[in-house]
Amino acid sequence: MPPRAVNPHYSAVMGLLLLLAASAPVAASDEPRAVIQGSWIATFGQRQFRGEWSAQALANNANAAVGSWTLFDDDGRIIRQGTWSAEKVANKWEGTWSARVEGGGSLSGTWGADPKTLAGKTFEDMLRQTGEKQIAGWWRSRAGQGNWWLSALGWTK
Repeated sequence: MPPRAVNPHYSAVMGLLLLLAASAPVAASDEPRAVIQGSWIATFGQRQFRGEWSAQALANNANAAVGSWTLFDDDGRIIRQGTWSAEKVANKWEGTWSARVEGGGSLSGTWGADPKTLAGKTFEDMLRQTGEKQIAGWWRSRAGQGNWWLSALGWTK
């Protein structure tokens, strides 16, 4: 029986997958990080908003996180929800954020926190501190600016 012909594209793809698998790091830093959950309050002009958030620092970057958010009405019912991401610049308690609203729409801007009230060095360190105390900061976007406060609800794995 003659040897079976092998599709060259199949061979190339399989070779690439094997190479990627063999070179993938298996470092502890690539392990999933804890999910942190909390509540938030934010101001926009004279209005105050509140809700809950969840966050998880990226496996390879403790200065970046992704998560989800909810916005409550005065009776505690969810009126908006979505996802968010944020990143901290290296040597400051400042960074960028973006949020997507479920069903469409997005916002983005910058944020900052008071370094005198924070210990640690990374964005994940800041989120972890919400388990010990409320942390505060400011936010800005094209739509406006205000302040924010974060507190933790609990930890999950």
